[in-house]
Amino acid sequence: WPLTANGKIDKKRLPAPEWASEQAYEAPEGPDEERLVEVMASVLGCEISHIGRHDSFFSLGGHSLLAVKLVSALRSEYGIELAVRSVFDSEDVKGLAKVMGEAETAHRPAVSRVSRESPLALSYSQQRLWFIDRFSGGSSQYNMPGALKVSGYFDVALARQALAQIIVRHEVLRTVYHEVSGNPVQVIQEVVEFDIDCHDLSGLVSEAQSEALSSLMSEEASRVFDLSSEVLLRASYVHLSDEDGVLLFNMHHIASDGWSMGILVSEFSALYEGLLAGKVSESILPPLAIQYADYAHWQRTWLTESALASQLSYWQTQLDDCPMVHSL
Repeated sequence: WPLTANGKIDKKRLPAPEWASEQAYEAPEGPDEERLVEVMASVLGCEISHIGRHDSFFSLGGHSLLAVKLVSALRSEYGIELAVRSVFDSEDVKGLAKVMGEAETAHRPAVSRVSRESPLALSYSQQRLWFIDRFSGGSSQYNMPGALKVSGYFDVALARQALAQIIVRHEVLRTVYHEVSGNPVQVIQEVVEFDIDCHDLSGLVSEAQSEALSSLMSEEASRVFDLSSEVLLRASYVHLSDEDGVLLFNMHHIASDGWSMGILVSEFSALYEGLLAGKVSESILPPLAIQYADYAHWQRTWLTESALASQLSYWQTQLDDCPMVHSL
């Protein structure tokens, strides 16, 4: 295996993976299979010709997060309401397409922008994470750290500008959580301060530098966010040499998830490269039509009465025979 100077696998020097099916290729049949393969190819980032009707979504590289993305894409493209579990239960394209053909038409109302003049309710997942944070008195267990290795010239000032633009672009990163009459509410801050902390380890020899970097990464990942006052994105740059460094990110799960991390990295790359080329940040990425606060309002509006009763009924049935361990 090609290795880096630190003895790790150098992924940049690995050859591009070849797509291989476990089954003999057989072209998709009928409109449902053809539509499914088209969406699967987009989600998996491969050619349509690589997916046959006997191929499994997971054997082609799919995983739980991409399964959610697949279901979301099918809903958006074709108005099909498909359960994520169907993707796991179906052995191949043929089986999942059959489930698609029997699926109900999606009846969810569209998400639209709501007024920001009054405090906004939290989504159910935000409320859950807010409660856990309050219950534990502040914890790093829901931090989402990440790191980018940087090679060559790196402009920290431009990186700070790019990340500051991402915070402006995504309201949820500058949202704080207050309590009003015993209920948590979202408060979106219009102006926030943001900077990148810098650490210089260039004076250390290789082994000491690796240990110091590991210690810094651990320290940054375990720093607790104050949900009532802080920006929910942090960044640090660790200078290793004139040609190498590491950019550390950390977000709180109340503002992000695994999917969000990919968005953060791709938007940061686009903004940083654009700013380096002298472009105005507003011209690099189009503005967002809706924000997470709009989704939270939509969720609270949609999951009422019959829709909520149906969701609750499902779990009450599933958990009916469970032992009374936690008195749930």
